[in-house]
Amino acid sequence: MILLKYIITIENTLKSVISHEFAKRYGHNYLDINSYDALNNDKTRLRDIKGLFNTIKRTIKKGIKENEYIKYYNSNYSEIPFWVVINDLSFGNIVGLYNIMYEELKSSISNEFKMNSSEFYKSLRVLHFFRNLAAHNQRTFDSKATEKIEINEIHKEFKLSESSFDDVMSVIIICKKILEKKDYDNFIFEFFIP
Repeated sequence: MILLKYIITIENTLKSVISHEFAKRYGHNYLDINSYDALNNDKTRLRDIKGLFNTIKRTIKKGIKENEYIKYYNSNYSEIPFWVVINDLSFGNIVGLYNIMYEELKSSISNEFKMNSSEFYKSLRVLHFFRNLAAHNQRTFDSKATEKIEINEIHKEFKLSESSFDDVMSVIIICKKILEKKDYDNFIFEFFIP
């Protein structure tokens, strides 16, 4: 539950950064294919983009029935801002969204977290894996993510072996890189002090 709490903290920060950076470049055009990198009309990428569009449309449709803030924007404005919609997207949706963005936008988002876009995407995939385990009360201490984080200065600082790229220790490393110092200190205290 401690892992989940702090991964959700990162998720909420990520949603804010993505919606802000996206809106600076594309306004409310989150359902415009030109706002995403279709990789020269690559079929798999186009399928991913259309899948995201369908998810967003379902999220809005459901939100109009169930969420006051989406109802409000739907009733009072001609469009629902991305910063409103993004709050109802899952972490997996957010990771997928990040993956289909243009490199320039990915870089501007990852720079906010002091990482390059490749390192950041791998970190998001690891966080997503452990978030799902934690959210479903599954064992995390001996689990291995399908993605591996890149070696970084924290591996050296903690004198870690190469085994800390896809395990729960990789989550601690990501949290050290991404969380505010106060949040990271609280996370470590809660995680290691019984």
